[in-house]
Amino acid sequence: MLKIIPAIVLLLCLYGCSKGNVVIKPVDAAMNKKFLTGEGLDPRLFSTKDVFQYYKIEDYNDVPEEEIISKVNSFVEKKYHPENTELPETVTLLFYRENSFSNYGDGIYIAARDNEMGMIDDEDDNLIARSRITHVAGNKLKRYSVVYDKDKILSEFTDTIIINNHHL
Repeated sequence: MLKIIPAIVLLLCLYGCSKGNVVIKPVDAAMNKKFLTGEGLDPRLFSTKDVFQYYKIEDYNDVPEEEIISKVNSFVEKKYHPENTELPETVTLLFYRENSFSNYGDGIYIAARDNEMGMIDDEDDNLIARSRITHVAGNKLKRYSVVYDKDKILSEFTDTIIINNHHL
């Protein structure tokens, strides 16, 4: 019996340590950069004021939606903070489930060009989260984030970020 207890503790520790290792990666880093800067894109086809960014989320199974939204918000804050990145009027970040059967990279160009919401065709069920950063009056940004389970909203988060005027 005494030999079983350390084994159980070890298994619980391993389970607890592996849970919550949410990994966020760009679907296509080069395209995300082009969408953000407009470099190499036809301005008649792509908005330079309302842009989209596409990411995949790995290892999020069994992670509570509050933790997913926290990880997404932390990622957005680091990657898209106005002191580090010049932001257009609106940036919408879409986070899709890592899926071996989907090639998101094939769909992001068309989605960013043709879809008003930026969603990849036929991948609605794989959308895990969305975060939208919008300039508001004064020196503020509004961030609105949502976590989904298919078409159902599981969690929402809204905050305001105060920025220095010289970063706009």
